[in-house]
Amino acid sequence: MLLGFAVLLGIAIAGLTWFVRTVLALSHRRAWSPMFLVAPLIGAVTVATVWLGIPFQARWALARPAFERAAQATLSGELPLHENRTIGGYEVSPSITDGTVRFMMWGSGGLMDIHYLVYAPDGTTVRAHGEHPDRNTVEHIDGPWWHVMEIF
Repeated sequence: MLLGFAVLLGIAIAGLTWFVRTVLALSHRRAWSPMFLVAPLIGAVTVATVWLGIPFQARWALARPAFERAAQATLSGELPLHENRTIGGYEVSPSITDGTVRFMMWGSGGLMDIHYLVYAPDGTTVRAHGEHPDRNTVEHIDGPWWHVMEIF
C-alpha cells in the first residue's frame, strides 16, 4: 500500500513537472511542438501496461515451466519445504497446505502483505489464510495456478 502511494505520488510529481515545463516553454517560444506529447504518451503507455498486468503475465509465462517442475517436486517430497530458493526469477519458499503447493513470494508485497503463487492440482478453489479474510484477494491465473494476497 505504501509503495503504491509512493508510485502515484511520483507519477503526480512527474506530471506536474511536465506541465510546468511545457507552460514555461510555450511562454518563451509561442510555438507548439508535437515533442511536448512524448513524455505524457510514454507515461500513459507505461500506466496502461502495468494496469493491464502485462509485466506479470510476461514474467509468469517465462517462470511457469520452472514452477510446474517445482510444484511436482514439492508434492513428491523431492523439494524441501520452507526453504528459500529462486524459481523462475521469483524468490519463494514452498509449503503444502490443504493439498495445494504454496510458493510464498519474498519481496513482492507491501510492507506486511504476503503474496503466494498456489498450485492446486485437484482443481479446488484456493482460499487465503490471513488474519483479515475480508481484505485478502484470491485471483485465478490459469489452469491450476492462483495468486493469493494476504493483507495484514
